[in-house]
Amino acid sequence: MKKPENIDDSEIRYGLYARCIKRVIDFAVSFLVLLALSPVFLIVCILVRIKLGSPIFFKQVRIGRDEKPFVMIKFRTMTDARDESGTLLPDTERFTKFGDFLRNSSLDELPELLNVLKGDMSIVGPRPLYTFYLPYYTEEEALRHAVRGGITGLAQINGRALCRWNERFAYDVKYVRNITFKNDLAIIWKTVTKVLKKSDIGVPSVTDEGGLHIVRELQRPEKVKEIGSSFSAKSGFDGTANYPSCITGKEESAATVFLSTGRSCIREILKAVDEKGKRALIPPFTCESVLMPFVEYGYELEPYSLNADFSVDLEKLKVQIDSFKPDVVLFHRLFGFDTCAEIESILGGRKVITIEDETQFMFSEHGHSNSDYSFGSIRKWGPFPDGAFLTGKKKVIDQPENEDRDFVDIEIKAMKSKQAYLDGESKDTDYRSFFAEGREYIDRQTETFSISSASKSALACVDFSKMTEIRRSNARTLIEGLQGYSWFDCVFNDITDNITPFMIPLLVHEKRKEFQDFLASQKIYATIIWACPDIIEDKIGKTEKRLYDEVLCIPCDQRYDSADMMRICSAVKFFSEKAGLH
Repeated sequence: MKKPENIDDSEIRYGLYARCIKRVIDFAVSFLVLLALSPVFLIVCILVRIKLGSPIFFKQVRIGRDEKPFVMIKFRTMTDARDESGTLLPDTERFTKFGDFLRNSSLDELPELLNVLKGDMSIVGPRPLYTFYLPYYTEEEALRHAVRGGITGLAQINGRALCRWNERFAYDVKYVRNITFKNDLAIIWKTVTKVLKKSDIGVPSVTDEGGLHIVRELQRPEKVKEIGSSFSAKSGFDGTANYPSCITGKEESAATVFLSTGRSCIREILKAVDEKGKRALIPPFTCESVLMPFVEYGYELEPYSLNADFSVDLEKLKVQIDSFKPDVVLFHRLFGFDTCAEIESILGGRKVITIEDETQFMFSEHGHSNSDYSFGSIRKWGPFPDGAFLTGKKKVIDQPENEDRDFVDIEIKAMKSKQAYLDGESKDTDYRSFFAEGREYIDRQTETFSISSASKSALACVDFSKMTEIRRSNARTLIEGLQGYSWFDCVFNDITDNITPFMIPLLVHEKRKEFQDFLASQKIYATIIWACPDIIEDKIGKTEKRLYDEVLCIPCDQRYDSADMMRICSAVKFFSEKAGLH
């Protein structure tokens, strides 16, 4: 057991029992109890599967010793019932008498013995709580994390779930300061007695009191990890590496080049097809920077139609192609999902140039197009100062030699400044102005440059297989935790092994601005991603306008883990309760 650095030896009694013997007893007892109760364990597993469905176990990230997150395992106590639209029903409608029996008998906590075996928990100790609460403990109360959390503890035998926050934490700290074998035996005995008598069971007063984040201001703001916003980096920009051909999603081709930005890729494509007509059918939900090269080259733009799930409305597309007669069609698959399925079957056989923006789809492993040209902005996926790929059936441009050092230097300065801030090495927030400077610079950029050696070096440091694995895992955790709400829709609910999510979009029907501001107050930065470009605002329909008005994108990238995703889900739940939304 590790003593917190800010605590004197005299404040906590670290005897031989607490340091060594307690863990040995935990392991031996949990093993023997699991062995003895294995028939009960198996029967409960079967009953849960029959009465409540799959999965059998409910897993949730909690904070353990030394404030490190772990996944706590319990038997599930609610069904997976959903409404006609597939949305998870509220907790009250999914709770059953069998689930109530599991909770009242504490049988739902039996799998936590597996956590004890692993060393995540102890039989006796402060009850592990949500990761979201971490910044709200006082320094005194944070002592509860000096030891492994317990299945039961001093707070549990003095009111069980009915203790209010201050009382609960006071009991936790009292326990940590006086860990003895005698005290642990007494706590276990009183716990068994209370469970058998079903005492101290009821609506927890902490629920009436409100979540810890509601009853308190932040006590330790330095413990709040930032989630979202621009990537940061401390190093990785020196040295050389080969061109990152693995990210194009296609076989390496002599027609593939690597440029500084996605915008320059579009310019070079339009140069190559400049002898063609000037009509372009373009996505109605997109970034203005994608459309500006078309405007620069004098194209007449016509946005096609989308469905409410961001997919292309294929029937309307057929009509638009026949009526508008485009010379060029630009499309992109959004957020890592195949939102353009079958679009090429409609375009096939027509005399039209097809261009795919693969920026948000480049790491997904299915559905890549056979378009005439495709490109993608690499720098949106990690701490890369610049970078984009451009490929086509015909070579568009030779690989440039010159780099845009001015732009790259600004981006590196911004990323390093942000990392210094996150590491506590600097209190300056100048990195925000540096990133803004980079955005302004790129808006003025008209020349075509090569991807920089700094980005190639940074790309060489990335394990892309690991990156995709983390993003998929994070997305699954996030989506699972965002079910059951009526005031927003989680657009995509199925993360297959072929999909590498860019972000997870929500369509927020109520209080989007308040919701985004609340998340930001918790250092969770959800982005609206794009404002509707002025040049197409009068041409899009109601569905597309709704997408712009309601979309809010949640980060799930490789900087984070399941604990971070659970923290986001907890924040959403707390906002929903605080705002009176369901």
